[in-house]
Amino acid sequence: MTRGLVPYRDLWDHKGPLLYYLQFAGISLHPASTAGIGILEALALSAAFFLLYRIITSFASSPISLGIALLSLVFVAHFSEGGNLCESWTLLPLAGAHYPTWRWSEDRSARWCAPLLGICFACIFWLRPNMAVFPPVAFLIVLYVINKERGPGASLKIFAFAATTALALTGIVLALPRGFPLALTSLAA
Repeated sequence: MTRGLVPYRDLWDHKGPLLYYLQFAGISLHPASTAGIGILEALALSAAFFLLYRIITSFASSPISLGIALLSLVFVAHFSEGGNLCESWTLLPLAGAHYPTWRWSEDRSARWCAPLLGICFACIFWLRPNMAVFPPVAFLIVLYVINKERGPGASLKIFAFAATTALALTGIVLALPRGFPLALTSLAA
């Protein structure tokens, strides 16, 4: 990408393009090594574990929640094979999808939950499409309940809002091959 090559036009891989943009941003942070990628991945994993910890503390005591969090950290550290895997990058949008689903289950008036599910779906899809199952399934459940409680008009509005956010993020991801490498290269210069 630093030489002007565009993923999926000049190079092909089964991974989504968002992974390459994250890696390119990390390399731009620290061009001499992969430390920048590691920093971005550590930030993403920290945010993911924070969201999951928030969910766990809602139904478990603090010591149990801390134990689950530590066990999860050990599990991810053991199976991450040095990091920078599609699966580790998708953990944040997966946790991001679980968090609004949990919040919405407690407070049906939380209007931000549906668009966040749309954003999380788009992020996961553009990182690794075969892992993008949870957000649409959770969203279908949300739509079903809203349709039962408030009618089809309300569920249609929420569907339109979530779909718009997912499509907007998709538009950004698809537009990035033209401007993203150039912008980061000019910032690094």
